[in-house]
Formats: sequence, C-alpha cells, structure tokens
Amino acid sequence: MFGKLAERTNAPVVIGWAERLERGRGYRLHSRRVTEPVGDPDPEVAATALNREIERVVEARPAQYQWTYRRFSRRPAGWANPYERTPEG
Repeated sequence: MFGKLAERTNAPVVIGWAERLERGRGYRLHSRRVTEPVGDPDPEVAATALNREIERVVEARPAQYQWTYRRFSRRPAGWANPYERTPEG
C-alpha cells in the first residue's frame, strides 16, 4: 500500500525518527528524504527499498533501536547488544 501511494502521487517520501536524549532529557527529531525506490510498482522492490531505508537509520544509531522488533532480533555478527550495560553506564 505504501509503495502504491508513493508511486501514484510521485510525492517526495521522507523518513523520520526520534532519537532519545540522555538521562530522559527528551527527544531529537530527525528526517531525511528517501533515496531508495520505495514507490516502485513492483511490491517486492518497494518493500526491499523501504527495509533498506530503515536499516540505514538503525545502523547509524543501533543503541536507539527497539530491538524487540522481530526482524532485527538477530543482529549481524559483530553488532553489540545495545541494551548490555557497560562500565560507563
């Protein structure tokens, strides 16, 4: 559905996310224009493109991601557990 809407309207697609600030000080909002073909008429191409955009956001700040989402419950080898406590905090 999302891909069809993007294809039909030819509107720019923007991805947005909130970054949690330290010590409960609120959130910083981020957004950027999507560069992947999320409006492709092929639903598989569109879904793959949308997933790549989400992956880019997660890779930039993995500690900010809610890892309980099933798709990313198995992180690639070498990715640290973002919830594991370190000596600093």
